[in-house]
Amino acid sequence: MRIRFLAKYPKLGTRKNPAPVSALERSPYYWWYEYLRRNNDYLQCCKAGGDGPLSELYADFGDVREDFRVWWGGKRARGAHLFGEQPMPNRMVVLRSRSDWRDEWAKGSMVTVAFNTNAGTRKLQKYLATLLREQFGRKRGRRAMRTVESSARYPLFANFSVAELKKIVAVYDLAAANSKTTGLRALRTWQIGEQLRLVRTAMPSARDTRAEILDKRRSMSASVCKYKRLAAILIENVGYGEFPRKTRHAAKKS
Repeated sequence: MRIRFLAKYPKLGTRKNPAPVSALERSPYYWWYEYLRRNNDYLQCCKAGGDGPLSELYADFGDVREDFRVWWGGKRARGAHLFGEQPMPNRMVVLRSRSDWRDEWAKGSMVTVAFNTNAGTRKLQKYLATLLREQFGRKRGRRAMRTVESSARYPLFANFSVAELKKIVAVYDLAAANSKTTGLRALRTWQIGEQLRLVRTAMPSARDTRAEILDKRRSMSASVCKYKRLAAILIENVGYGEFPRKTRHAAKKS
């Protein structure tokens, strides 16, 4: 049975012809894995073979130090197990008695309709067409994830931008590497932003005046600081099984 996901899933390719990294990065589930790899508490749990405060999460997500393709697929098929929607009927079902009803249909994936079979085919087609317009005609644009009914074991916490998730990780990684660098080789905050081209309009130009240079550096520094804060929150919350959550978990609020 084909597994359904509410967001794009990573395309792995085959052993002989693996998909490029871009085919993995297109999926928020890939970034869930990447952020969990940066959660120090979870990494300690992996090193301890699953023991520790995050042992329950480890029982589901396992060791994220292995290659993503192996982690997602492999024998355990973690991707489908963690993020796949539970199977639902994809066609019309005739209910002949109350026992035919399934409780999971109440979650919003199915619409239950009763109609008079004596009304005639044309009238029924008209009624059903009107019903379908009412059900699906309003659902334009991107729905907020918090309003989407999901049967996945780990549903996405909120709407996301894959490009932003990638950018946040890039800032986090470069800032972490830079913190271990000393002397003249260490980057200033604004230099991290320039290296990653975080703000297109704040990239330096040979024609910049002194005032423009300072203004652009302030803009870059502010952007880097923003992404570092977001990275800390996202990495912390993924340890609670919530992603991408950009507000601190209640248990950690002061």
